[in-house]
Amino acid sequence: MHRTSAPVWGKAIQLFNGKDLTGWKAVGAPNQWEVRNGILTSPKSGANLISEQKFTDFKLHVEFRYQKGSNSGVYLRGRHEVQIEDSPKDAHPASTLFSGVYGFIAPSEIAALGPDTGRRSTSPSSAAM
Repeated sequence: MHRTSAPVWGKAIQLFNGKDLTGWKAVGAPNQWEVRNGILTSPKSGANLISEQKFTDFKLHVEFRYQKGSNSGVYLRGRHEVQIEDSPKDAHPASTLFSGVYGFIAPSEIAALGPDTGRRSTSPSSAAM
């Protein structure tokens, strides 16, 4: 991707309304996603969720909580997965552990707070769609 200028960041867009799956589509398996008390929840393995909105450059802010033994992630553009999994805090950072970009980039540290603890993550992206 060749740029002629730096990206201009606009106003933040809230992708999840806290009520239902409006603006999202489930793909790859039957939909197991549900909203409980304003929290998007996946009680079991199943479909991936994809935003119905399309973006070029973006900054992504995610808040999540996972259970002990969990393994999930957030895909960027459907290609690169940021790992959300129950990695030991003292594990050597690797692209396949918590906060790594799976198979590409290891985090500088595993900054997991542990299972059943809320966590926020922000990632910029400028990859082409």
